[in-house]
Amino acid sequence: MTSPPGSGHRPNLTVSLVRRDRTAVVHLGGELDLHTVPVLRDALESGAVWGPPATRAVILDLGGITFCDSSGLGELIAVMKHGQAAGIRLLLSTVPAVMARLLAITGLDKAFVVCPDTDEALRRAAES
Repeated sequence: MTSPPGSGHRPNLTVSLVRRDRTAVVHLGGELDLHTVPVLRDALESGAVWGPPATRAVILDLGGITFCDSSGLGELIAVMKHGQAAGIRLLLSTVPAVMARLLAITGLDKAFVVCPDTDEALRRAAES
């Protein structure tokens, strides 16, 4: 993904996907903002997170996120809604303090399943 000409901003989001049985663990690092949201969206679609093999849960490991704006929060909501429509549970793990504060201020901490680490998220995903 490239930034608009003259914007001076280069997307800084890394996305890596690991499958654990029927759970997709997506590790994010960098900034989740207006410019990088398409990077996450493309990675989830091209990484076959929503398709076969049958995915039961998606864990977004946010431990490497250094910044998140309203576009990033909006994309997390979109991912949650997409998962709900597909019958796939979404869990957030390793949420950094800056993200935890945003989730609390917006009330989204009650909408998402938030786990302290990926191991706990994997345990909770196995319960579903």
